[in-house]
Parts: sequence; C-alpha cells; structure tokens
Amino acid sequence: MASTCKLMVVVNDNGLLTKLASAWIYWRDQGAFQVLRADSQGVIRAFSGSGDAADPGSYGQLFLTEEGRQVDVCMTQTAAPVTQKDAEAFLLPRTVIHGLSEDSATEPSVIAPGGATNTIRRVPLGRLDVPAPLPLTLNIVAPTANQQFLIDPTPAMPTIQAKVKVVNAPAGAETRINFTWEVEVRFNPSTDGCANGPSRNFALVVPSAQQLGDSHTITFPSFIGGNLLIKVSAVLLGQKVTAQVTGTILGANPQIASLRAAIGADDTLARIGFHESGYRQFAAATNGGTNVCPLWSGDRLGGVGIFQLTNPAPTVEQAWSWAANLAAGRAHLHAARATAHAFPHQLAGRPVFVSAVATINAQRAASGHAALTVVIPPWTAAQEEDDAIRGYNGYGSQHDVFGGVLREFRLVMNGNVPALNVNESTRVGTAMWERVPVAARGTSGDPNYVNNVNNANPPTS
Repeated sequence: MASTCKLMVVVNDNGLLTKLASAWIYWRDQGAFQVLRADSQGVIRAFSGSGDAADPGSYGQLFLTEEGRQVDVCMTQTAAPVTQKDAEAFLLPRTVIHGLSEDSATEPSVIAPGGATNTIRRVPLGRLDVPAPLPLTLNIVAPTANQQFLIDPTPAMPTIQAKVKVVNAPAGAETRINFTWEVEVRFNPSTDGCANGPSRNFALVVPSAQQLGDSHTITFPSFIGGNLLIKVSAVLLGQKVTAQVTGTILGANPQIASLRAAIGADDTLARIGFHESGYRQFAAATNGGTNVCPLWSGDRLGGVGIFQLTNPAPTVEQAWSWAANLAAGRAHLHAARATAHAFPHQLAGRPVFVSAVATINAQRAASGHAALTVVIPPWTAAQEEDDAIRGYNGYGSQHDVFGGVLREFRLVMNGNVPALNVNESTRVGTAMWERVPVAARGTSGDPNYVNNVNNANPPTS
C-alpha cells in the first residue's frame, strides 16, 4: 500500500540538485489539475480555500501525496500563477519517489497517543525531480529566412504555409498553444531600388490571426509585393515571446496570350498597353519574367505597370496586379472616349467661340450679308478615337485659341475667327477641323503619342 508523504520538489540541473523554493507548481494527478506553491523554505503547500489564488500567502495548507504517484508537473517562478490552459502545454510526466529523511523541525510533526507517553509520528517525505527550466523561445521553421514568394501570372497572391516551434518545450507542446500571427508587406520603390520608382510608401497589414497549433496558412486580402515580415507570438508560462522572419514577394509578368484575351477586341487599348510597357507589369521579361519592382515610367512621374497609370496616382493593387492595372487603363480610355465625343458640342458654347461668331456676323452685316448660323461638325469615329488616345496620355500644357487645352484636332482659323464653309442659300457656315501638327504641341509629354500608338504592332502571344 502506498504511503502518504509530504513533497519536496527538486530541480535537477545536469545532476546538480536544488530544492525548489518560492515557485508555482502545476500538478495534474489522474486528470485533476491544481496549482501548488513551494514556499521560501521549499515546503509544498496547497491553496487554503480562501483568499486570492494568485497570492502566495493564500497557500498555507500542507500538500500531501503518495510515493510512487504518477503525475504530470511543471513549474514557474512568476509573480502570479499562470492559467491551467497555459500550464498544460508544458506538463511533464514524473513519479513521486522516496525522499530524504527530514528533521521534524522542518515541518510540525503529527503527535499521536501511543502507550504511557506520547510519541512523534513523522510523515515521510516524497521527492519529485523536475528539469532545470530552460528559456522558452519561438523559432519560425517555415517559411525560411529570406524566402521568395511570387505573385503568379494569373495574377494571384501567394499562399504561405507558416510553422513555428517552441524551443525547450515538451514534444508536441505547440498543439496546445494559441499563437498570434501578424503579417505585413511594405515597399518604397525609390529606397528599395526600383528604376524610376517614386518615393512612396506602399503597405499591406494583414489582420492578425490566432491559431491553435504550430501551423498557420497566410493569405493576402489584396495585391502587393515587396518586403514581407511574418511575426508570431505566444504567452508561454506567463511570458510573452515572439519570433519573426522576413522574405520577399515578387511579381510575374502575365503571359501575353492571357493578357490579350483579357483586353478583348479593343484594338486601341491593346496598342496603348503595348506602346506604354511592351506588355510588362514588372521590370522583367515578358511572358512570366519576375521582379520585386513594378515597371515605373521613365519620366519619373509615378506611372506604373502595363498601362503606365499616372494620374490619379495608382493604387497598391494597380501597381502589383496586372488585372487591376488593365481595368484602370480600360476605364481611363473609356473616360477619354466620352470626353472626345462631347468636345465639339462643348466648344460651340465657349464664350470665346460665341464672340468669334458674333464678329463674323458683324463683318457680314457691314458688307450687306445676312447673319450665319455657325455649326461645328462632330468628329468622325476615327477623329474621336485619336483624340481619346491623346486624352489617355494627357493633353499637355498647350491651349487652343478658345481657352481650352489643345486637343488632337483644332478648328481651322481665318485670322482670329474660324474659317467657314458657307452655304448662302441656307445661311449656314460650317467650321472645319484640322489635326494639330506635332511641332505645335510643344515638348510636354510625347507630342507624337497618337502616331506612336497607332503604329504599334502588339503581339498576340
């Protein structure tokens, strides 16, 4: 029959035995968990049942167990005990063995009647050995340091399988620990070495996630490339510990066949994309070439990607996703087409044009001719498309004689008034359009942009 015993916990540091004192002991016996306290003398005591369970002074009841008892145990020397949940990951199987003989002065002995005089019954002392505590640290074993990941040509952000190990913990402890994972990607094209890159901070902070166990799948809610930082933290026996690893997310250029399929039948859009970038979203070869740097515009104005989006400043997604870049380029060209379609009608209402018509009719009245209705003809479909191409790139800083930006076409002028084809029978004067010569466009942007786009010969694969 197993004998009841008091308990001494001994720390075994490579054979050097030290009695544990002023520490918390976490004890599980046949599934029942409790917190014990080793007092300053090394006496193991249980919670008295009243008071603050986090206060060592509330542990006054002498703890008794049995020699040969199979238990799971761990210890901390924290100011307050850790929770059962935190402790259970670090419990180690141990056996209570026979301890050293103990002087009765160490702990009040049991006085029992026995014959003519009282006798002293000493309670045996059991011993429980625990290993010397080693520092608990975290080690991210996957991904490895400086590992590279890829925004693939689809495009799709990478999915990263992360894994952490608790160093100096019992085998399998990770399966019972909640880890907090934090992920962020940051990139500054200028300071991170991109040719022509703007000094602009791009960032994506992934919402933190708590995960029970050593593995975590990292997904990204939106597109971004650059400098990857993965952090993991956990509270281990009352202490917060962290680890981190860095890596890089690169981008891959689309397959041209996939890009052309996404562009569809819009020939002008296909020509613009090819002229702007050679169908490269990133500063790498076409058809799958990779780089951490998106392709930035040579004018250093922050244009980026296949369609060299510049104004408004491109979003993070437009810089790292060719599909988002294409969508924005398509929308930009669509807006330029709408503007081109509306322009002739808008020009007719400009005060300077209205004044020029009044001047024409005043001159006619002075020479005995009836007033004319002056008409500005709409652009042909080809003219609208060319003006939309000009608008896609920007009209530049030059202005026409009517106070607006210089478009791809302007009215033919006769001195300070529009030249007209006059039908005297209907008294209608029709203005005429002419293409603005490249030499008249100044040096802002690409004066020959429309010709360059129209002469582009984009591949289909």
